Amino acid sequence: MRLFERPSQRADLDTIDRQIIVLLQEDGRRTHADMARIIGTSVQTVRNRIDRMTEAGVFTVRAILNPPGLGFDRDAIICLRVRQGCLKPVADKLSALENVSYVGFISGSFDIMIEVYVRDDEHLFHFLTEELAAIHEIEGSETWTVLRTQKYNYGWANPLDDELVEPPAKE
Repeated sequence: MRLFERPSQRADLDTIDRQIIVLLQEDGRRTHADMARIIGTSVQTVRNRIDRMTEAGVFTVRAILNPPGLGFDRDAIICLRVRQGCLKPVADKLSALENVSYVGFISGSFDIMIEVYVRDDEHLFHFLTEELAAIHEIEGSETWTVLRTQKYNYGWANPLDDELVEPPAKE
C-alpha cells in the first residue's frame, strides 16, 4: 500500500499496537527486541504486529529526506487550475516530476496543490517556466514560497482515538 492511499477498511489498534507506533515514531530504527523489552512482550509479537499494521496501511517505514541537507533550500507551494476533465492526467504528470514532493486534489478556486523542493530561486523559475509550462492542460497557477518551515508533522498521532497512549516507560 502506498503512503496516504486509503485502505479498504479502518484498522482497529490495541494498546500494544499504539505503543509500537509511538516507539517507531521516536526512533524508526529501533529494533524489534528493544520494543519488545520496553512494551513487555515477545519479539515475535512485535514483528507480527508491525507486519500486520504495514500491510493494513496503518503506517509505512521509510527514510525521510531533509531537502536542505541535499541542497534543496527553496520550498514552494503551487496551486493549479486545470482544464475540465484533465485532473487525473495532470496529477499523473506532476507526480512524475522529480522536484514535486506532494500532489493533492483540492476544492475551491484551484484544482490541484503541489509542493516542490528546488535549489534556489533560479531553479524555481525554471520549474515554473519550463516544466509546468510543458503541461498544457494547466490553465493557471499561483505560487507561494515558504520562507521558513516551523513544523514537519511526520510524528502525527490520531487525535480522534478514544484512548490516548502515552509512550511506554523507558528503562
